[in-house]
Amino acid sequence: KVAADAIAKRYGTSAKVIELSGVPGAWSNIDRGNGFNQEAKKLGIDILSSQSANFDRTTALNTTQNMLQANKGVQAIFAQNDEMALGAMKAVQASGQKIGIFGIDGESETHTAIKNGTITATIAQQPAKIGEMALKALYDHFSGKKVSKTINSPIYLVDKTNADQHNW
Repeated sequence: KVAADAIAKRYGTSAKVIELSGVPGAWSNIDRGNGFNQEAKKLGIDILSSQSANFDRTTALNTTQNMLQANKGVQAIFAQNDEMALGAMKAVQASGQKIGIFGIDGESETHTAIKNGTITATIAQQPAKIGEMALKALYDHFSGKKVSKTINSPIYLVDKTNADQHNW
Protein backbone atom coordinates (compact mmCIF):
# COMPACT_ATOMS: atom_id res chain seq x y z
CA LYS A 1 0.00 0.00 0.00
CA VAL A 2 2.86 2.35 0.84
CA ALA A 3 4.41 1.80 -2.60
CA ALA A 4 1.13 2.49 -4.42
CA ASP A 5 0.64 5.66 -2.39
CA ALA A 6 4.19 6.81 -3.15
CA ILE A 7 3.74 6.15 -6.87
CA ALA A 8 0.44 8.04 -6.94
CA LYS A 9 1.97 10.95 -5.05
CA ARG A 10 4.89 11.19 -7.46
CA TYR A 11 3.24 10.32 -10.81
CA GLY A 12 -0.45 10.94 -10.21
CA THR A 13 -3.32 8.56 -9.65
CA SER A 14 -3.43 7.54 -13.32
CA ALA A 15 0.23 6.49 -13.36
CA LYS A 16 1.19 3.70 -15.76
CA VAL A 17 3.01 1.00 -13.80
CA ILE A 18 4.51 -2.43 -14.35
CA GLU A 19 4.88 -4.82 -11.43
CA LEU A 20 7.56 -7.41 -10.74
CA SER A 21 6.21 -10.08 -8.42
CA GLY A 22 8.12 -12.69 -6.48
CA VAL A 23 7.87 -16.45 -6.28
CA PRO A 24 4.30 -17.53 -7.05
CA GLY A 25 2.62 -18.87 -3.93
CA ALA A 26 5.13 -17.35 -1.47
CA TRP A 27 3.39 -15.52 1.38
CA SER A 28 5.48 -12.37 0.85
CA ASN A 29 4.54 -12.39 -2.84
CA ILE A 30 0.86 -12.76 -2.01
CA ASP A 31 0.80 -10.16 0.78
CA ARG A 32 2.90 -7.58 -1.03
CA GLY A 33 1.01 -8.08 -4.27
CA ASN A 34 -2.42 -7.89 -2.63
CA GLY A 35 -1.53 -4.76 -0.67
CA PHE A 36 -0.09 -2.98 -3.70
CA ASN A 37 -2.82 -4.03 -6.11
CA GLN A 38 -5.70 -3.19 -3.77
CA GLU A 39 -4.31 0.28 -3.09
CA ALA A 40 -3.42 0.85 -6.76
CA LYS A 41 -6.95 -0.08 -7.82
CA LYS A 42 -8.43 2.23 -5.17
CA LEU A 43 -6.22 5.10 -6.40
CA GLY A 44 -6.78 4.46 -10.12
CA ILE A 45 -3.20 3.48 -10.93
CA ASP A 46 -2.98 1.70 -14.29
CA ILE A 47 -1.05 -1.57 -13.84
CA LEU A 48 -0.07 -2.36 -17.40
CA SER A 49 1.52 -5.71 -16.64
CA SER A 50 2.51 -7.89 -13.70
CA GLN A 51 4.99 -10.72 -14.10
CA SER A 52 6.98 -12.91 -11.76
CA ALA A 53 10.72 -12.42 -11.54
CA ASN A 54 11.05 -14.85 -8.60
CA PHE A 55 12.64 -12.28 -6.26
CA ASP A 56 15.79 -12.59 -8.43
CA ARG A 57 17.88 -9.71 -9.79
CA THR A 58 18.90 -11.28 -13.11
CA THR A 59 15.40 -12.57 -13.79
CA ALA A 60 14.06 -9.09 -13.01
CA LEU A 61 16.50 -7.51 -15.46
CA ASN A 62 15.33 -9.78 -18.30
CA THR A 63 11.66 -9.61 -17.34
CA THR A 64 11.75 -5.81 -17.10
CA GLN A 65 13.41 -5.52 -20.51
CA ASN A 66 10.60 -7.61 -22.03
CA MET A 67 7.90 -5.69 -20.17
CA LEU A 68 9.29 -2.32 -21.26
CA GLN A 69 9.31 -3.46 -24.90
CA ALA A 70 5.71 -4.68 -24.63
CA ASN A 71 4.32 -1.67 -22.73
CA LYS A 72 4.64 1.94 -23.80
CA GLY A 73 4.47 4.95 -21.50
CA VAL A 74 5.61 3.17 -18.33
CA GLN A 75 6.15 5.77 -15.60
CA ALA A 76 7.00 3.53 -12.66
CA ILE A 77 7.99 0.01 -11.70
CA PHE A 78 6.93 -1.66 -8.48
CA ALA A 79 9.20 -4.55 -7.52
CA GLN A 80 8.13 -6.72 -4.60
CA ASN A 81 11.70 -6.78 -3.28
CA ASP A 82 14.87 -4.75 -3.64
CA GLU A 83 16.74 -7.48 -5.55
CA MET A 84 14.19 -7.20 -8.34
CA ALA A 85 14.24 -3.39 -8.10
CA LEU A 86 18.01 -3.49 -8.65
CA GLY A 87 17.54 -5.75 -11.69
CA ALA A 88 14.84 -3.43 -13.03
CA MET A 89 17.22 -0.51 -12.52
CA LYS A 90 19.71 -2.10 -14.94
CA ALA A 91 16.97 -2.65 -17.53
CA VAL A 92 15.78 0.95 -17.22
CA GLN A 93 19.34 2.25 -17.52
CA ALA A 94 19.87 0.17 -20.67
CA SER A 95 16.61 1.47 -22.15
CA GLY A 96 17.58 5.11 -21.62
CA GLN A 97 14.13 5.87 -20.22
CA LYS A 98 13.29 7.85 -17.10
CA ILE A 99 11.15 5.50 -15.02
CA GLY A 100 10.64 5.51 -11.27
CA ILE A 101 11.56 2.31 -9.47
CA PHE A 102 10.06 1.34 -6.12
CA GLY A 103 11.17 -1.72 -4.14
CA ILE A 104 10.67 -3.28 -0.73
CA ASP A 105 13.20 -4.33 1.93
CA GLY A 106 15.55 -1.40 2.49
CA GLU A 107 18.78 -3.13 1.45
CA SER A 108 21.91 -1.01 1.78
CA GLU A 109 22.68 -1.37 -1.95
CA THR A 110 19.25 0.06 -2.68
CA HIS A 111 19.94 3.00 -0.37
CA THR A 112 23.06 3.74 -2.41
CA ALA A 113 21.03 3.55 -5.64
CA ILE A 114 18.46 5.91 -4.15
CA LYS A 115 21.18 8.40 -3.23
CA ASN A 116 22.56 8.07 -6.78
CA GLY A 117 19.11 8.69 -8.27
CA THR A 118 18.84 5.32 -10.05
CA ILE A 119 16.10 3.94 -7.78
CA THR A 120 13.29 6.17 -6.56
CA ALA A 121 12.35 4.58 -3.25
CA THR A 122 12.13 1.45 -1.14
CA ILE A 123 9.85 0.47 1.68
CA ALA A 124 12.33 -0.38 4.42
CA GLN A 125 11.74 -3.03 6.97
CA GLN A 126 13.75 -3.21 10.17
CA PRO A 127 15.17 -6.72 10.55
CA ALA A 128 16.66 -6.05 13.99
CA LYS A 129 13.38 -4.57 15.24
CA ILE A 130 11.42 -7.52 13.81
CA GLY A 131 13.75 -9.89 15.66
CA GLU A 132 13.39 -7.88 18.88
CA MET A 133 9.61 -7.90 18.61
CA ALA A 134 9.58 -11.67 17.92
CA LEU A 135 11.75 -12.39 20.94
CA LYS A 136 9.57 -10.18 23.14
CA ALA A 137 6.44 -11.99 21.93
CA LEU A 138 8.11 -15.35 22.60
CA TYR A 139 9.16 -14.25 26.08
CA ASP A 140 5.69 -12.88 26.82
CA HIS A 141 4.05 -16.09 25.58
CA PHE A 142 6.15 -18.31 27.82
CA SER A 143 5.65 -15.91 30.71
CA GLY A 144 1.92 -16.51 30.45
CA LYS A 145 1.08 -13.12 28.95
CA LYS A 146 -1.38 -12.81 26.10
CA VAL A 147 0.33 -12.15 22.79
CA SER A 148 -1.48 -10.57 19.87
CA LYS A 149 -2.01 -12.83 16.87
CA THR A 150 -0.67 -10.06 14.59
CA ILE A 151 2.29 -7.86 15.47
CA ASN A 152 3.10 -5.13 12.98
CA SER A 153 6.63 -3.82 12.79
CA PRO A 154 7.26 -0.27 11.59
CA ILE A 155 8.15 0.27 7.94
CA TYR A 156 9.40 3.43 6.24
CA LEU A 157 9.27 4.87 2.77
CA VAL A 158 12.89 5.62 2.00
CA ASP A 159 13.70 8.09 -0.75
CA LYS A 160 16.43 10.63 -1.42
CA THR A 161 15.27 12.83 1.46
CA ASN A 162 15.85 10.23 4.18
CA ALA A 163 18.08 7.48 2.75
CA ASP A 164 20.74 8.05 5.43
CA GLN A 165 18.23 8.07 8.27
CA HIS A 166 16.73 4.62 7.60
CA ASN A 167 19.80 2.69 6.47
CA TRP A 168 20.43 -0.19 8.84
